[in-house]
Amino acid sequence: MSRSLSLVLIAALAVACAPANKVDLPATMAVSPEFSPEDAETIFAAADAWSKATNGVADLQVVIGESGTIRVRPDIISDTPLAQTGFNDARADITIDVAKTEDAAANHSYGYSALLQDLAMHELGHAFGLDHEPGGLMNIKASGMTTVDEKTLRHFCENYACR
Repeated sequence: MSRSLSLVLIAALAVACAPANKVDLPATMAVSPEFSPEDAETIFAAADAWSKATNGVADLQVVIGESGTIRVRPDIISDTPLAQTGFNDARADITIDVAKTEDAAANHSYGYSALLQDLAMHELGHAFGLDHEPGGLMNIKASGMTTVDEKTLRHFCENYACR
């Protein structure tokens, strides 16, 4: 892979920095009906992975719809990130650029579904108040990770009362 293509890919995989906000738990995650059923299932799996890793502390009520404490929707992001999280009052809005994610997945062995789940899990980390960290799920570059690593879990537990 050429250096310029690598730099473009790294920039495309970078996700927006997390604001200092976080959602209160328990919370509802509304996944837009604009996602394909397969993509929605992958995003549900991301929420389930957080719930399992946190022994239910991050157990989100997941629904298809537009209204929730955490809203996940597909949209075009004009900047380089594949996904980003913003806050509006006590609600987190996660946007995933599906077309960019499909393009980025074509260059990786872990494939589209793993990349989409990684992005959803990473952005949920931002919704939970986590910032970027080297290595692990909260790394600024997507990695196809579909689990919550120990370092990320430790930071999550600093924000929420883990059991």
